[in-house]
Amino acid sequence: MDSSKFLLVALALGLMVSGILYNPVQNQLTLRDYNKLPRIYEYDEFNKCQSMFSDKFVYCVVSIKLHPNNSSMMWKYIEDLSSNRRNFPHDILERGLCLNNLETRKIDKPEMVSLVNGHFRKRIHDQFGLKSSTCIKFCWNKDVLLKKYGFGEIVFLCSAIVLLVIPILMTSRQLVFGSSGILVESFSIISNMRRLTMPRKNIQNDLLLLEGLRVIGMLTILTVHSVLPIIRLPLKNTEDLEWQTNHFIFPLLNSGNTHMIQFFFALGGMVFGLSICSNFDCYLGSFRIMFFLTKILRRLIRILPSYMFIIFYQATFYKRIKEGPLAIKFEDFCSENWWTNILFVNNYVDTSKPCLQYSWYLGVDFQLSLIATTLTSLMLKFHRRKHFIAVCMIISAFLIPAFVIYIENIEPTMTFNMRYALEELRTYKHFVKFYLPCQSNISSYFWGILVAFIYKRVLFIRFHCLQANYLFGGCLIALGFLNASTIILDDLEIGPIMRALYGSLLKNSWGLAFSFSFLYLAKNNNRTKIAKLLLHPVMQTIAKFCYSIYLVQYSVIYACYTNLKVPITYGKMHTITLIFAITIISTFAGILLFIAVEAPFSFLGITCLRLGFKGIKNGALDLHLKKL
Repeated sequence: MDSSKFLLVALALGLMVSGILYNPVQNQLTLRDYNKLPRIYEYDEFNKCQSMFSDKFVYCVVSIKLHPNNSSMMWKYIEDLSSNRRNFPHDILERGLCLNNLETRKIDKPEMVSLVNGHFRKRIHDQFGLKSSTCIKFCWNKDVLLKKYGFGEIVFLCSAIVLLVIPILMTSRQLVFGSSGILVESFSIISNMRRLTMPRKNIQNDLLLLEGLRVIGMLTILTVHSVLPIIRLPLKNTEDLEWQTNHFIFPLLNSGNTHMIQFFFALGGMVFGLSICSNFDCYLGSFRIMFFLTKILRRLIRILPSYMFIIFYQATFYKRIKEGPLAIKFEDFCSENWWTNILFVNNYVDTSKPCLQYSWYLGVDFQLSLIATTLTSLMLKFHRRKHFIAVCMIISAFLIPAFVIYIENIEPTMTFNMRYALEELRTYKHFVKFYLPCQSNISSYFWGILVAFIYKRVLFIRFHCLQANYLFGGCLIALGFLNASTIILDDLEIGPIMRALYGSLLKNSWGLAFSFSFLYLAKNNNRTKIAKLLLHPVMQTIAKFCYSIYLVQYSVIYACYTNLKVPITYGKMHTITLIFAITIISTFAGILLFIAVEAPFSFLGITCLRLGFKGIKNGALDLHLKKL
């Protein structure tokens, strides 16, 4: 049987068994029952309120907590729904209120708070016979929307203008006088567009193949990230979303969403491994600090300039694009915690108040690269012990995730809880203790490195292609069964040892499956249609600015969502429209960031690094620097 069919068979069998054993949730109500309950979200039109009362408008978002009443049938329905972790908390309501309807124009005054509390207490009691308490989350008026520009915002605008003007000036100089100097070559739009579109020379097909895979992965992540914020939006039809989260297949989809990030860790490990293999023989028997430093410096030169620019934007100008009732749902803390990102510790420090929440991956990736560089340096120094180090990496790939799950006493994989989802998972223990840390993501990175070494015959040189194909098929079967079993285990209580064992095997199944699929494609890069697609020049061009797309996606996604008219109707067409709009905007913004920041500063930095070592003549080191 072809290896690609193993996963389908395994999934089919797993789903069949899971469908028989699974006991569906019984506390879902009919649509008629839903209509009797208080709507979770009710919002007055923000723009209508603003236009109706002009500069005298006041608009507040209010949270309402319903109090228990065991004698009320309405409360029993609410309590029953809220007890299911996959549902919205129906005992907490949210209202967007145009306060002029209450004949008040005051803001941040005790009498206004008292008036709002009284209004909603009476309204909830009259409609549903329940007591409640309220909390005003935020209010807007003319003064809030027309706030003056701060010092940081002015500096950012000036910096952005400079970064746009310099490429124009350098391009003009290049057109008039020709290429004349490092600054012109670095910042010229013509030069950077040439770098973007020209094919890469002296790059092996296997590395180009991985670049194509990076594009597929980036588009998948962008699609997923474009959909996830819908959960936190004020929806008219929350019951439709709840129906989906309570579907028996949902745990399997949630597992795929949770472990998709392992694709990038495995890919990063394989790229790292292949780059080491190209110079492996040059460094055998030696440990040179410059090998370590140049690897780290090159990575920092590539990722830091664009990263710092986006962080600067988030810390200053970002708040100006989210002015309205949804602004409070997409909080960002770059003005406070920017330094955790710059030091690449944002996956450990202040995780409940993240700056660019998606950027935790960059912290983990950088930390893993430090570990990998250290281990490969040891392999080079003690090359006769390289197999021993490789075996230690394999053992660590299984033991470390299991150890973290056992010690932290957490679930083997991320389970869906609506209350945590509404808070962007920032208070979810599994997310903080297992999903974000470097040590629990080490498996896939290690598998990527090891498979790259096997592919280049640096390790286990007697490992044949036939063995690789069988192992690939076995990994797909394990992946299918382990993930299909999440349907059964999602609501079951299992012991700590079994949780640790299952969680470790599940995470490793993704890393192994991704790594060996890369190996399979590399071995058959001239025979499969997928490989030919990945090697297409268009894919290689997109791959060059994938990192810029990754950086801008957070700002684009939240900018789109915070300016929607609420409440919205959750549906396929609305979701597809959002995904399409976010993808197009992120792509153009990514190209702009690449041309204005990433490409110029990368070229300038690498050139300066090369010139800094110009006087060093040290055999293999000099050869390595020329390849920078």
